[in-house]
Amino acid sequence: MQSMPSIKTNIGANFLASVWAAAMGIAFVPVYIKYLGMEAYGLIGVMAALQAWSTALDLGLAPTINREVAKLRGGGAEAQGVHDLLRSFEWLAGALAIGICLCLWIFSGWLAGHWIRLEALPLETARQALSLIGAIVATRWLSALWRGGLMGMERQVWLSSYASVFVTFRNVGVLGVLAWVSPTINAYLFFFLLGSILECIVLRSKLVAVLPRPPSSPRFSPEALRSVWRFAAGITATSILSLALTQLDKIILTKMLPLSEFGEYMLAWTVVSVLSVVVGPVSNAIFPRLTTLHVSGDNAGLVATYHKACQLMSILVIPAACTLAAFSLQILFVWGGELGGGLPVVATLASILAVGVMLNALMLPPYLLTLAYGWTRFAVITNLIAVAFIVPAMVLSVSYYGAIGAAAVFVSLNLAYIVVGMHFLHRRFLPAEKWKWYREDVLYPLLAVLLTLLAGFRPISGISNSFGIVVAIGLVWLVSQIGAVVATPLGRDTLASLFHRTRTS
Repeated sequence: MQSMPSIKTNIGANFLASVWAAAMGIAFVPVYIKYLGMEAYGLIGVMAALQAWSTALDLGLAPTINREVAKLRGGGAEAQGVHDLLRSFEWLAGALAIGICLCLWIFSGWLAGHWIRLEALPLETARQALSLIGAIVATRWLSALWRGGLMGMERQVWLSSYASVFVTFRNVGVLGVLAWVSPTINAYLFFFLLGSILECIVLRSKLVAVLPRPPSSPRFSPEALRSVWRFAAGITATSILSLALTQLDKIILTKMLPLSEFGEYMLAWTVVSVLSVVVGPVSNAIFPRLTTLHVSGDNAGLVATYHKACQLMSILVIPAACTLAAFSLQILFVWGGELGGGLPVVATLASILAVGVMLNALMLPPYLLTLAYGWTRFAVITNLIAVAFIVPAMVLSVSYYGAIGAAAVFVSLNLAYIVVGMHFLHRRFLPAEKWKWYREDVLYPLLAVLLTLLAGFRPISGISNSFGIVVAIGLVWLVSQIGAVVATPLGRDTLASLFHRTRTS
């Protein structure tokens, strides 16, 4: 088994990159809306939704290559087989990427004229924008394959550095295009397409460079595809069902609401996406490590790493999500002012969605545990059951309550996963660890944070100036963060270790 880099280093690098990406994205959104308007910003929301859906069409290629490369590091795979699998996946991914571009180009006119509810935006502008979105989605989907391989090699530090450079290039560059070239949605999208193409070139070159060299040249291999098809098929089914559950709201809302109102919903999602700053770093680092520990037979290390990952996720995501949910109105006012009159609606949506994202993040390490074992049936079965109940609920809730109803259904879905789904998951994997997960990994830090926010809610609601709001919310978040740390064994052990090192130095 190859030596493994420190998981703390990987998570730290991922975290810094996520913070930078979130800061860049959040900082520039009000400027984009100023140049483009809320209706055109709604098309950016459409791009985000289509990009999420495209992950369900990758046949599980990215997570599969991630797992196979991690197995290679753990001694459970050969370099030739991994290279042949990568080459085979590249052929499949290339064909599907071309298919995505062609489909959106062919149907762009129909989508612009009959699905999206335009108000002031010209039909031809929307049609051209959808064609560009198709190309962007295809190229970014291709880049996910090579990013998955690099994650399997645990090149987290390099990936984080590269991601920071590219997110800066995209956000600063597109702002220059809007300010000095053309303040239009299509100029925005064309620049993003150029950046996505460059990203594909860089990622593939890096992955080929870091993988161990094979004895012979890589080739398309039906045998390599057959060896992983069950895992890839399970991932694909899980992805399709998960996206049906998490992205159905956006599809329904693009049809039932005006594009400007859909833009408000997607703006709330943009704000809530700041939580990926803490979710992404942990999940990206933990999956290849759990896979390597499982393949190498280190069960004690697997259990210890699993609980540390779950507690770290709680420490990082619960204080941030609960603070955002409690003070979304104040936070959004400081960030974007009145947001064109849509502040109350966007704030309400952000509060509800933040709770749903938090619940979803808490069950992510257990889900990654099932993938490390190569068992995808659990996610497929639970998601099939959820679809049967959630789809009618989504349609009814949006019909009566609009975007608020869609957000509420998203929270209900993830709450059911936490309460019911995690019970059955732990009954199959690490059954002796189930109550420790519910109690120490989730419940204790959640209670500590809620008590802190309850104490600080009324004083903050009476502050009216921006500086005072920032300071007050920052202090409440800091105290709740300390409470979450103290409430978990990982946090207490870390504090004790820091105290011991301070005394002995």
